[in-house]
Amino acid sequence: MTISNVLCLLTVLSVGFYAAADEIPSAAAEAHYSLRFEDEPEGVYEWPERDLIFVQVRIPAARNASPEKIESAELSATRRVLHSWLMKKAAKRRVDPILPFGLDFARTLCRQHFPLLEYTANWNFSGDSCCFSREKGKEHVAATVFRASDVLSSIPNAYLKPVPTSTWIDGLTRIVQKSYLAEGDLAFMWRIGALDCLDTSRITKYKFPSVTNKEFSKLLGKYIEDANDTWKDVSSPAKDEYRQIRSALADYLSTSSVAKGFYDAAVRLEQPPARETMSEGVPIFSFTTNVVVNVVTNDVVVANPVTNTSVVAQSETDGAMRVMPKGNRVLVTSVRTDEKVISEVVTKTIVCTSKTILRKTVSSYFGEPRFEYLFLSSGSLANTETKRVSSGILAEKMFYGQASMEDRERFLLNALRENPGDKILWNLYGRLFQNRKDWCGAIICFRNALRIDREYEFALANLADVYREMGKKNLAVGLALVARGVATNDWCIKHSEAILFAKW
Repeated sequence: MTISNVLCLLTVLSVGFYAAADEIPSAAAEAHYSLRFEDEPEGVYEWPERDLIFVQVRIPAARNASPEKIESAELSATRRVLHSWLMKKAAKRRVDPILPFGLDFARTLCRQHFPLLEYTANWNFSGDSCCFSREKGKEHVAATVFRASDVLSSIPNAYLKPVPTSTWIDGLTRIVQKSYLAEGDLAFMWRIGALDCLDTSRITKYKFPSVTNKEFSKLLGKYIEDANDTWKDVSSPAKDEYRQIRSALADYLSTSSVAKGFYDAAVRLEQPPARETMSEGVPIFSFTTNVVVNVVTNDVVVANPVTNTSVVAQSETDGAMRVMPKGNRVLVTSVRTDEKVISEVVTKTIVCTSKTILRKTVSSYFGEPRFEYLFLSSGSLANTETKRVSSGILAEKMFYGQASMEDRERFLLNALRENPGDKILWNLYGRLFQNRKDWCGAIICFRNALRIDREYEFALANLADVYREMGKKNLAVGLALVARGVATNDWCIKHSEAILFAKW
């Protein structure tokens, strides 16, 4: 299609362009453009030998659009494309300060997501231009020609100065609010190395092995590896560190005394020993005379078994269960049988005979070891938040009080077993492990808290702290990026920023 040469008056931000055909070699520019750039996509193309740049834009043709609307869209698009080119040129001139690893990561993220974030100063420019435009198919194509040196000389000084660190923190918050909170973008979590956030944000398709299986330890290691699988074909800065953590967790859950204790407790709930109790029925009396007196005990020919099933509180089991099941509720199955008949004959003026049936009751108590499953799964099992109960509120009060470490742990553990859907208790229990430098136990607890609420800022900040203590730089920074993005509490802000500003 034939290209027409026209003069353009543009306003770019606060930019004014005045076209003067005798000051820009429009004929040569048009010929060069036709030969080199007219079929290229939207962008800025340079002709350095002539100190010219071509800003090409492509605008979808709207049916019945007026010339004024087309011109307005053309000016807006030209402004956007030219400003983007100018920012890239400014970035090459500016010397960025060396930032700590975490903050530098935040700066990189901000530049990827918000290219204009550091270019907010006013841009004033006045210079010559000429414009070629044409209709091609369903597009209006326009190319505006400027002198490159004139445009480059208009770069504001603010574009060349270092950007305050607060700019990157503000940008990071916006990114996390969008990609993590609003969209739950798993790919975003993978790219920044927040792999615990990734795994606690999705439901595993693998089945947790039965604790009664003789090969439970072996099966558990395979489950943890499968449930926390990584995207092998895509790179992540924390990929290698996460594999090391995954292996450490599998070993910890198979060999540590803590995990063994929880495993034994789960087995006791899954296969509790039956309890036998004997009771005497109500005596049956009969009266006779002139009868020989004796005492006889006979087995019952027909045992008359009676089976009952009920759900009761643990407090009603008479201490049969040493471990509290989920919700403090116990399924009780009782089988009552008539075992013996005891006859006792007493000689009086009138002989009185009493018969008493001795009954045996076998009771089995079954509870769900939900807490134990969640811990042994390393936080891979799905869980939901439940209303807090009095034991959990008391345990939290004890944690922040003057109680000994043993009492704090005992109250927390009992409360978690009763209500494993309490994220606050999981976080506090993780801090107990953290204080003991039991890093794997702490990771498991904080992950379980995030499984309930992936926006829980205290669990995010604490888990980032654990990885920092372990020297896992990429995992620590990945979590700190998310923690700082969601944090509103001063303590969480302080701890997450401490990792972002840390020198590794």
